[in-house]
Amino acid sequence: MVTRFEKKVLNRVRIEELPYDKRSDDEIYFGRQDSGKRTDYGINIHAVEGIMSGHYKRDKLNGEGVHIHVDYTYQGEYSKGKRHGFGKLKKEGYAYIGNWTNGLRDGKGMEKTEVD
Repeated sequence: MVTRFEKKVLNRVRIEELPYDKRSDDEIYFGRQDSGKRTDYGINIHAVEGIMSGHYKRDKLNGEGVHIHVDYTYQGEYSKGKRHGFGKLKKEGYAYIGNWTNGLRDGKGMEKTEVD
C-alpha cells in the first residue's frame, strides 16, 4: 500500500530523472549530492538495510522519511539519521505509533500486538 507521503513524493519525482551513485556493491543512491554527501530528496537502496527514502541533509535522513526493511517498515520524522518526532513502526504482529527521540520511543505512543 502506498502512503500519502509516498504518493506526494512519487507525483513530484521520477526516479529515472534523479542522478545516481553506486556507493558500493551493496548500495545505490538516487538523488542529489553535495561534496559526496546525500542532500535534498533521495532514495537509498541497500542490500542489507533496505530502502530509505526522504529528505537528506548532510548525508543523513532529516525530516519526513520512509524506511522499508525486510523485518519492519517505519514512516515518520527523522533528525540526523535517527527516528525523531512522530512516526509509525510496523512489523509482523506489532505496531507502534507515537513519538521518538534519538531513535528510541519516547513520550506518548500506542502499541498494538496481535496474538494468535
